[in-house]
Amino acid sequence: MKSEPPELIAIDHDDSHAEHVGHTRDGRQFFLTTPFEPPHGDDQGGEYVALFLFDGEGNLLTAEIDDFGPRVTVDNDAVRSKYDRRLADT
Repeated sequence: MKSEPPELIAIDHDDSHAEHVGHTRDGRQFFLTTPFEPPHGDDQGGEYVALFLFDGEGNLLTAEIDDFGPRVTVDNDAVRSKYDRRLADT
């Protein structure tokens, strides 16, 4: 039996990957996180800051994703600065 994917999913707050989930000043929903790709074979992976904006119905409006390169060369201060700026702008 093949099931259909859900139209909407809940993104619940947690203290690890979903610390900042909520509503913007203008009422849109947002999810700010720091996803990563682990190294695999010759691919060194990557570290990111990602801000996802949704309308009031939960439809994805935009995904703003900043690439900071592999973990071994990432500038943690730059990542934190971008994360803080994205959060302040929501």
